[in-house]
Amino acid sequence: RRLANDKIYQVANALNLKCEEFVSLDEKKKTLVFGSFALVESFLKEWSDKK
Repeated sequence: RRLANDKIYQVANALNLKCEEFVSLDEKKKTLVFGSFALVESFLKEWSDKK
């Protein structure tokens, strides 16, 4: 499921993790996407449709 950005940033900061807003996929770089099959499929479809 998608979490509100504020919550994601709060959790990342609490864990001392760098976090920034995702804006695009670079086809020249390898990208690791993880989650359920449905989540990954939805994510990749959404970004491929934006091309």
